[in-house]
Amino acid sequence: MLAKTHSFADVYFRDWDATKDLPDRTENMRSFWNNTNDFKALQKGIREEVQFVKENGINNVFVVNQAQLTGFVNSAKLLNSIPQWSLLDMAAKSNAKLVADKEEFIDNLSALKIFMVDNATSQKGNFNKLANEYIMEYNSTLN
Repeated sequence: MLAKTHSFADVYFRDWDATKDLPDRTENMRSFWNNTNDFKALQKGIREEVQFVKENGINNVFVVNQAQLTGFVNSAKLLNSIPQWSLLDMAAKSNAKLVADKEEFIDNLSALKIFMVDNATSQKGNFNKLANEYIMEYNSTLN
């Protein structure tokens, strides 16, 4: 079980998601937050994080794919949140897009081993079924 809390570094440490710095030996989790309510920006951010993780050989820490949109209520980004209004609806639509391309999903999973979304039980676009199917298929290839 993983939680967004501060604790001792040898148990859990999450503060290096705000930069693209490499972890040092006291940090054991990379969890980059894209902080956007635009799916194309989220998708671009995920691709950039995958590339960064692969190029820097980050494979000895937990790496999280924070694949959820952020709802905003007090900025110019609010305009993009209004049409989606419900956070659950926003997540369901975004989740469905995340599984639309199987190869991209599995490539993301090969670098970002922990897949994190809001509304993970969503059935829109067969999200739950496809996400689990892709994860099981990827896991079956591991040694």
